[in-house]
Amino acid sequence: LRSCAPNATIYDMTPKKLSFGFKNDYGCHHSKAFLIGFDDSLRVAIHTANIISCDINNKTQGIWMQNFPIKKAGAPATSDFEEQLVKYFLSLQ
Repeated sequence: LRSCAPNATIYDMTPKKLSFGFKNDYGCHHSKAFLIGFDDSLRVAIHTANIISCDINNKTQGIWMQNFPIKKAGAPATSDFEEQLVKYFLSLQ
């Protein structure tokens, strides 16, 4: 990533400890999305791949991506998608 976007700020979002307190044979909920900020827009990319080699190289994957213009702080939501996306990411805190 650094070679593709040398000026990017990359944040480590790895959980410090992940424990559910129960055995789960089916995995757990995890977001598969990127939010990429540019000077004039925010790119939202939602994908199906786990970011591991066997998923990316050996399986068919999909991605939805769209750029949204930067808004002024405090501006109201302009679509249901925006409102739901903000609620979703705030719930992850």
